Formats: sequence, structure tokens, C-alpha cells
Amino acid sequence: MKRTAILLYITFLTFSAFSKDVIHLKNGRTCLGFFFGLFAIAGTVLGRPHPPPIEVIVVRDKEMVMNPAYLSCYRKRAKGKNIISATIGYGIFLAVLLAIQASK
Repeated sequence: MKRTAILLYITFLTFSAFSKDVIHLKNGRTCLGFFFGLFAIAGTVLGRPHPPPIEVIVVRDKEMVMNPAYLSCYRKRAKGKNIISATIGYGIFLAVLLAIQASK
């Protein structure tokens, strides 16, 4: 039983580490969803994402980035991605629990 749980946990960490390029998961939100479940999803829903600082962004039109309409759209899209990532983490946790129960 412990061996199965450890193997599934290592698989989860490996999937999270390499999935960023494949399906654009945010590892931090996925891990929060895995460890804290519904609390992570609720915190993500209540949170307010902020765009990275202007110095970090490589954009030709920096005035567009400071436009209030752009910031509003950025926040909506970022919040949606964060909620999905936290939900995927919680789903992985539930799958691990089911796998452990099935192996008993």
C-alpha cells in the first residue's frame, strides 16, 4: 500500500514537472489543489491575479499592457487557468485516494 502511494506521488510530481510545456499547468496551483483540495480552489476563486511587472514582460507595445481593458481580460483569463489547475490537482488527489482504496 505504501509502495503504491509513493509511486503515484512520484508520478504526480513527474507529470507536474514536465506538463508545463505540454498542457500549460501551473505547478504551484496544481500542488495546492493536491494538498489542500477545496480550500485551494476556494482561495483561487477569491484571489485576484496580477500581471507580472512591466520589466519582466517582453512586449513591443508596453502601453497596451497598462490598458485597463487588457488588465481586466488578463485577470479573468489568469483566474480561470488558476482555478483549472487547482481543480486538476484536487482531481489527482482523489484519483490517488481511489487507487489506494482499490489496492487494499
